[in-house]
Amino acid sequence: MRYFFKDMLGGKSERARSEASRAFTLIELMVSIALFSIVVVVVAAAYLNLLKLDKDARATVQIANNLNFVIDTMSREIRTGKNYGCNGTQGQNCPFSGTPGNSFVFTDDSGETITYRLYGGQIQESINGSAFTLITDPLITVNALNFYVSDADSGSQGRVQPKVTIVVQGSITANAGQSPITFDIETSATQRQINL
Repeated sequence: MRYFFKDMLGGKSERARSEASRAFTLIELMVSIALFSIVVVVVAAAYLNLLKLDKDARATVQIANNLNFVIDTMSREIRTGKNYGCNGTQGQNCPFSGTPGNSFVFTDDSGETITYRLYGGQIQESINGSAFTLITDPLITVNALNFYVSDADSGSQGRVQPKVTIVVQGSITANAGQSPITFDIETSATQRQINL
């Protein structure tokens, strides 16, 4: 009865007061929403940063794969070719002890004359004296392309297979604002044709 009369007269009973103290106040609710919003913003920013880093990494890998493909293709064509030479002259050596060649010329297995060179930070190829075409991705900057040719003059008379070593130095910049990734690649190719 005591509770009944207090409720009827507008007073709060002990039971009503204990239930009211278990509820959230408006200030507590606002503080919890503000904290939750801060956490969501921080997590979203970290997630977006991870997406950007993933995009940059994928672009860099794709460009690096292009460079690997170019170097592998050059090596494969050189291995099956003949009449090696550097600096535009077939049969000319550019040994390690001397000045490296800045271009490389040879005859491929189908009889076409192929020339590789560095021009404007890009590796270029010419087939049978035609205009040079880019074979590297424009996002790859090649700073140095050196060819070391040994035993190119042995031709069909010698028993030593001609050997070409290619040294490539440069950088990859996948996206604007990204710091360039430098690379140094060296590969060798020995003629597969047997001169007996």
